[in-house]
Amino acid sequence: MSKKKIILLISALSVVAVGIILAITIPMYINRLDTSNLDAIAEKVGNDKGVKKNFNQVWMSKTDKSNDRVYDLSLAAKPSFTSLSDKEKLLTVGEVMEVAQKNSNFNKINCGKDKVCSISRIYILPAKNDKAVSYEVAYDLLNNPEENTLLIKDRVDDNPESTGFQRREVTYSENDDEQSEDEEYQEKKIAIGMTKQEVVQLKDWGRPKSIHKTTTASGINEQWVYGISRYLYFDNGVLTTIQE
Repeated sequence: MSKKKIILLISALSVVAVGIILAITIPMYINRLDTSNLDAIAEKVGNDKGVKKNFNQVWMSKTDKSNDRVYDLSLAAKPSFTSLSDKEKLLTVGEVMEVAQKNSNFNKINCGKDKVCSISRIYILPAKNDKAVSYEVAYDLLNNPEENTLLIKDRVDDNPESTGFQRREVTYSENDDEQSEDEEYQEKKIAIGMTKQEVVQLKDWGRPKSIHKTTTASGINEQWVYGISRYLYFDNGVLTTIQE
């Protein structure tokens, strides 16, 4: 076989090989799982001012390794989260969910060609000094923070070396602000920069008579109505205006 024919044969085989590789890789690329939208939600939650107060990392993780379309919105807690009461933790995690609700497209998140992913729960990894092993709230499209149930996984007898665990549930009732054990906190004065859960614990304010919520491109704005000419305004969970 002449040298020219050998070169032509090699060229033809190369073209065929490239064609086979492309025929395999292109469909694989098109049909791949694309988590960029999920990562974008985690980034938006992590950049929220209210979230930053108690959490320093936010990411998406698979709820079940056998299902690549169901995810946890996971957060690493700061020590400030540990110092909150159980009810305050419930409201704090609920406010994280509010930010996710605004950005999750009714929990139908595009994650590739003909693929839809969803968020299953908000999962909290506690700080080192926390006696709990984890906190979690089932993700709900419509729930307000106080409507959720916080599931806390504790070590038995609060022993850090214990391999046994116990679970308990925390819910919120209308009278929680009146039954708070922290009387000193109840007497604190309201101040710009407080979170919603901090405000509801204040004796002079507590829970509002009604809440008017507006979702804009910059986030969630809320007007809390306490009576005639008595209002509070929150931007993304943080108190910005007091009107009395």
